[in-house]
Amino acid sequence: EMKGVIEGACGPYLYQQLPLKSLSPWAACAGCLGMACLYVGSLYIWKGSGQSSRDHPTTLKQRMTSVGIVSVAAPLLLLPLIQPPGQTDGLDSRISLLPSILGVSLEQGLLSWKPPLLAATLFLGPLCLAYLEWAEGIRRHFYECPSNLVFVRNLIVAPISEEVVFRASCLPLLLSGGFSPCACAFVCPLFFGIAHIHHALEGLRKGHPSASVAINTLFQFAYTSLFGAFVSYVFLRTGQLATIIVIHSFCNWQGFPDIDGILNHPKHRVPLSCLLVAGLTSFIYLFGTLTRR
Repeated sequence: EMKGVIEGACGPYLYQQLPLKSLSPWAACAGCLGMACLYVGSLYIWKGSGQSSRDHPTTLKQRMTSVGIVSVAAPLLLLPLIQPPGQTDGLDSRISLLPSILGVSLEQGLLSWKPPLLAATLFLGPLCLAYLEWAEGIRRHFYECPSNLVFVRNLIVAPISEEVVFRASCLPLLLSGGFSPCACAFVCPLFFGIAHIHHALEGLRKGHPSASVAINTLFQFAYTSLFGAFVSYVFLRTGQLATIIVIHSFCNWQGFPDIDGILNHPKHRVPLSCLLVAGLTSFIYLFGTLTRR
């Protein structure tokens, strides 16, 4: 049988942890690091992939194929850890329990509208800025992808594959390693942040200054880690993989909030700044309520 609601600080956590073999904290972290290495390594198995642009059509197709395979393989690596209740410890029994561990069980519900709405409140100011620019005929690069393949990667493949690997597969490992749900929400994103450091290689390949690449890499690590903490917490609170995929896709579509564009807007700086603050305030105030199912 499934365990009930996981109690802990900042809970309750509705992710229903199935019986898994106990791991040491180091073994759990090593498993998560292995998942991250598997994901990133799959991007570079193709001949010449480290030399061409990440947006080149051939590179896009190859890498989307790679991470698609990893997204199938990573959950299967959890099978040896599953301990079905009773005497039915067969492969079929373990496979039947996998959907609940991954957050795709009908019993847990597939999708909640609350957490994506919470994410949208954080972008209240940027969304209004984007609307004003759209009305003036200005198009942002992150709203208009340069190709259909980039659109598919950014808004479909990356959100699905990264959430399957870095949340649905890594969080069960950390829980089985004895980490509390609250601790998991902070530890798990570190592996997600580390997995984005490889973007520095493309910056160096393009000849960008090392100092600039280092700063951008540190910023991306911090930003992706904070985002990872948010969706990890939402996953543990809701137990729904689809919910965090929607959040991830929305945030990829938005990019980092254009604070500079708001503060330096020639006509509507004050109202946009107020909306920016209102969005951040609403996000903080509603965080506990809207991270539930």
